[in-house]
Amino acid sequence: MKIKTKQGCSLAVLAIFFCGPVFAAGSTLISTPWELSLSVGGVLPEDLRGVSPAPLGRLSVGLPLRPGVYLEANVFGFKASGEASNSSEKTLGGGLDLRLQRLGDERLQYHLLFGGGYAASKISTDRVNAPYVNVGWGLGYELTSALELRFELRGLARLDKNFILGRSVTYDAISTAGLVYRLGRQPKTAYQSRDTTEPAPPPPQLPVAPVAETVVTAPPPPLLAVPPPRVVRRGGPRARRRVPH
Repeated sequence: MKIKTKQGCSLAVLAIFFCGPVFAAGSTLISTPWELSLSVGGVLPEDLRGVSPAPLGRLSVGLPLRPGVYLEANVFGFKASGEASNSSEKTLGGGLDLRLQRLGDERLQYHLLFGGGYAASKISTDRVNAPYVNVGWGLGYELTSALELRFELRGLARLDKNFILGRSVTYDAISTAGLVYRLGRQPKTAYQSRDTTEPAPPPPQLPVAPVAETVVTAPPPPLLAVPPPRVVRRGGPRARRRVPH
């Protein structure tokens, strides 16, 4: 029992260790809302376990690490009745998932998830506590800015030899549908701008008074001074002749 408990704690520590650098690199706790999800669905256990398909419930809280990346803490439970003479199985589990989200358009989005955790099962009078890993994908449709309808398919593998004789792993297929409520304001991601408000019109332009044109006239050319004629005297003081310059 102590060894299995240590295995589950180790998986949780590893998940935090690998997700911690992502959180430290770019947290958007203020600009991106947390997510609270409640979903119902069904689980299809492996045939060799000898139990019937059963309804399943899941509750999860998503912590935003960066736009399009969420760290989810979740708990789930189901009760599967035994087939023929097999005992029924009650399971309660919880763990951490890393969800990578990609927006398809304004309302539709796709996401891939993977993670692990720990599950406690009761089979007849025996208790089996085993770590698990799971991987899956989902589809979300945004009903409002704070409410989303989400569908998910997961494959879950529990690592313990007490479920099936001679094997150390058993598999479950899980499908769920539920509602996601965002606890905060709507994010703006690199894939999509959620702001649908129209931009404000530009301010009206004030009329500009026409500017009178100033006509600049060139000054007239300067007048050239004409020198007086030169007088040349020949043959005495009374004989004079004008010689042009």
